[in-house]
Amino acid sequence: MGVMERMFREAMGLAAKGEASTTEVVPLSALVPSPQPRKRFEGLEALAESVREKGILQPLLVRPLGDGRYAIVAGERRYRAARMAGIEEVPVRVLDLSEKEARLLALVENLQREDLNPYEETLGVLDLLSEDLGKSREEVVGLLHRMQNERRGKATHNVMGSPEARRWRSFSRPWAACLGSPSCRTAFLSSSSPRT
Repeated sequence: MGVMERMFREAMGLAAKGEASTTEVVPLSALVPSPQPRKRFEGLEALAESVREKGILQPLLVRPLGDGRYAIVAGERRYRAARMAGIEEVPVRVLDLSEKEARLLALVENLQREDLNPYEETLGVLDLLSEDLGKSREEVVGLLHRMQNERRGKATHNVMGSPEARRWRSFSRPWAACLGSPSCRTAFLSSSSPRT
C-alpha cells in the first residue's frame, strides 16, 4: 500500500468516527475556524440563501477545544454561509482528534472536493506528504526535484534510495511536471505558510 492510499485510509477512519458520533447543535459563536487547506470560498451567497431556506444539511466536523468551544475540522464553507445567513446555531459532529489528526482529515476532505483544480490538488498532496514526512512544503518540493534530477542522472546525492523517496515515489510522476515551472513552484511555496 502506497503512502497516499495509507493516508487516505487513515483519514477515512477518522471520518468514520464522525459518522458514528451523534449530531449536536451548537451556537455559531462557539465555533473557531482552524487553518484550512481551502483558500477560496466561491458561491457563498448562493449557499447562504440555501442555508436560510433549508438550514445546514450536513453537520460540520469539529473537535473540542474546552470551555464549550470547538475548532472546525471540516465545513468552514458551511460555517461562513451560516454566518452570512444570520443563523445562530448549527449542527456539528464532535470528534476526539489530535491537532495532527484534524489537519490530516481536513486535507483529505479538501482533496475530495468536486471543484478542486490541479493546483489545489497538488498543494493538498504536498501538504499530506509534508505531514507524513515531518518536513516543510519547501523541503518536500526540494526532495521531489532531487528525485527528478536523480532519474535524469543530474543529481549529486542519491535520494532515490532514501526512505522518504521510497514512501512517496508514486507522487513524483503525476505532479512533478507542475513543480517544474518556476512560477508554479513560487506559487506553491507562497500560497500558505509551511509546516514545521
